[in-house]
This record gives sequence, C-alpha cells and structure tokens, in this order.
Amino acid sequence: MNYLKKSIGTFYNYFLSNKKSKLAEYLSVLPIRLSKDSFIFHRLNEFQKKNTLVFFDKHFPDKTIGYMLFIPEIKNINASIRIWSWDLRFQFGKFYFTSLNGDEGYEYMFEGI
Repeated sequence: MNYLKKSIGTFYNYFLSNKKSKLAEYLSVLPIRLSKDSFIFHRLNEFQKKNTLVFFDKHFPDKTIGYMLFIPEIKNINASIRIWSWDLRFQFGKFYFTSLNGDEGYEYMFEGI
C-alpha cells in the first residue's frame, strides 16, 4: 500500500505542479511505436512495444513526459485491459516497469504471449 500511495502521489503532484501550464488539459497519448521516442522503443521487448503508450503535452509532441504499460486481455489470466504501470526504469541492461504494488519487471512473464 505504501508503494501504491507514493506512486499515485508522485503522479498527481507532477500534474499539480504543472497546473499553470494546464498540462492535464493538453495531455495526449499514443502507442510508443508511433512516437518519435525511438531510443526507448528499440530497447523494449516485444510485449512492452505492443502495450506501452507514451504521454506528452500536445504543445510539445516530441517531448515525452512518461510511459504507461497496459496488460492486455489474456484468456484465463486477465479478463480486461488494465494499466500496469507508469513507472519505467532501467537496470542490468533492460528497461522494465514497476507495478503499482512494487513488482518489478512482471511484464517479462508475458513476453511470449
């Protein structure tokens, strides 16, 4: 619970600190494969490439604010699409996401799906 509260608090505070620029009003997302953020894209695994969205300010579409990983609908595992994380990290030569409960790199389990 502490990690979840911290993660949501950090996310909320980022938007609150950008209140004057009305960032929340101009926030947009698109699949990472369509973004110009090729450095990160080419270093993700196939599952991450298919399920990661990039979010950015519409005023500055080439400047990525962050990344969101979705876990798709998977038969007998997950009944609906869910946000898994908006916390992308790098360690031991790999990019990975940290879930809202603190699990790291869980998406690698779904790599072959």
